Amino acid sequence: MSLKMRILPALAACLLLNSCWKSPPDPDESDDPKEILGYMVQGPWNIGDPVHEILTLMSIRTAIEEHKSSDGLLAGISTENLPKWDSTSAHTMTAGSADESLHQFLRGVIWPDDPEGLFFKDRKDVDNFSTGIMWQAAFKKDPADPKNITARSHFGDLQYLHSMSPEMSMATSEVRRKMLQWAGFLVDVAGGGIKPGESLSEIAAVAGLFPNRSTVSDLLTADPSAPQMHVRHRALGALLHMVQDSYAHGHASRSSDGEIVSFHCYNDPDHDHNTHALQDRWGAGATLKDRIANTPGAEAAIDGGSGLLALINAGKPKSEIMKFLEEKVFNLAAR
Repeated sequence: MSLKMRILPALAACLLLNSCWKSPPDPDESDDPKEILGYMVQGPWNIGDPVHEILTLMSIRTAIEEHKSSDGLLAGISTENLPKWDSTSAHTMTAGSADESLHQFLRGVIWPDDPEGLFFKDRKDVDNFSTGIMWQAAFKKDPADPKNITARSHFGDLQYLHSMSPEMSMATSEVRRKMLQWAGFLVDVAGGGIKPGESLSEIAAVAGLFPNRSTVSDLLTADPSAPQMHVRHRALGALLHMVQDSYAHGHASRSSDGEIVSFHCYNDPDHDHNTHALQDRWGAGATLKDRIANTPGAEAAIDGGSGLLALINAGKPKSEIMKFLEEKVFNLAAR
């Protein structure tokens, strides 16, 4: 194929993706370093900032350093392979540059944005991005199609995977109930209680939810033969994504005490889509620590994620893990 023929599809893909991920103004040039409202993943063409990815890696670092959680699911991970707080460049890292021991956590935290694996050419790696054309096509299709998980998770009935309300009229408590049900499923998978080969139709929490997916492994990896640890890592990454989004101001509103007041709905005509999409980036700062401090909710997201990681990694009972999520992460403000 000629160089011209290779470049044209690439340019087309980049333009398509930019219709979703428009490049926002540089936060370093903003008068307010805390005007960021949501969290991005990087995606094809490195269009987005790897916010979810970095928050995940810093939760892992915190779990290892502060909670002394270094075996089990985190076995084989060295803090030498994790971003450092004083780094001046870690906020621009690519998932593919991460150590292989971290790859499935990162595919997991990307999963809610790309549940069909359309960002990638390969089911397993994190550095071989696709053109993004197939993802964009799914993203723009009908979110009422039960087989279109991509559109459903962004605009339809699965918005709670991102800590958002599927419907404007849905009570905050009902959104939280759905989130906790999904979280309970992911806790069971991450903890090894639900095996990769188990049929989704036989698991109450997700039965009928994904009609074009057969097993847990098929859902999270699109690979029926994926190693169990890969599936467990991806489940934990997907759960961390929801935890992180619950602290993003574009997804939920929290009180001054950190309690959830309401969940936003992408379909709400009052929801500022431009702000949500254009300001889904890092806050300003010289170091990674500065940027995290200037990204609203990011520090709390790291703390919530690290506490969750430590509990699951220690093999704590599901009831204790769910209590942590209910009371420390997805805690609702009194009405």
